[in-house]
Amino acid sequence: MDNELGNMDEKDVKLVSSEVQEKMVKSVEVTSTDSDSFKEKLLDRLEQNQKSRSLSASKEDVKKVLDKIAEISLEEAMEIVEYALHQHEYDNNFPFALKRQLERLSKGCESYGTDQETYEYDLKTEACLIAYFSPYAEVRSVTDIEDDMDQPVESFRAYVLGIIWVIIGTGVNTFFYPRFPGISLTAAVVQIFIYPCGKFMEYVLPRKEVGIGKWRFSLNPGPWSFKEQVLTTMMVSVTISGTYFTQYNLLVQKLPKYYGNTYVTVGYQFLMCFSSQFFGLGMAGVMRRFVVYPITLRG
Repeated sequence: MDNELGNMDEKDVKLVSSEVQEKMVKSVEVTSTDSDSFKEKLLDRLEQNQKSRSLSASKEDVKKVLDKIAEISLEEAMEIVEYALHQHEYDNNFPFALKRQLERLSKGCESYGTDQETYEYDLKTEACLIAYFSPYAEVRSVTDIEDDMDQPVESFRAYVLGIIWVIIGTGVNTFFYPRFPGISLTAAVVQIFIYPCGKFMEYVLPRKEVGIGKWRFSLNPGPWSFKEQVLTTMMVSVTISGTYFTQYNLLVQKLPKYYGNTYVTVGYQFLMCFSSQFFGLGMAGVMRRFVVYPITLRG
């Protein structure tokens, strides 16, 4: 198996026997045989050892990464590594040790300081993790290596639940903010409430399609997916704190004990709330060249 892994840059790499790959992924636990030495390195790289069990990758993920390693060529792997180094040059969140390893891999086998077989395997491993998975252990522990495009995301029930919990969460926080004792709902708490609501709609809503104009969608596309859960949680997260104008300016302007402005009507509140939010979004768009884009992309 060592010879097969060492010659993965040849055209016949796709002919690696299924018995070899099955042996590589037969068990997540690393055996003492020499044939599993590279698998042990991959398991450590994927945080699948006992010391980092909380960030472990699943057995299926290990098998998929091994399949990708068997398919990729050295030239493709080198291109991926060099592109990753360029893209993450100013990324402070990118693991420092991994960046140093990628730099040594990009300089060749002699600079890497190992034999050719180990160098090729490490190069392909890092390239496959970057291109097909993620170099971040925290991301690998909560995501799948492949995206299921058939899972529902922007479904009818996701938008309904999102809007309902946006109203509840923002309403509760805005109402109780100036009162004592203060009661607040966080996005993490609402996220827990969203899940049983999503499962409830999964069983209650009829499985049929409805149409509005040229658009057609299903009321119940199937099991409540984690993508729907994430979408509704995002809707709540960006709105649950309310607006600065509603929580501060409005109270000071309207309450008799402060300014007591009589012109603070419903229309005024609506326009001030929306204009302040649009102003913030507009400024973010104008300043994105300086506060969002990397330095190398400015011009």
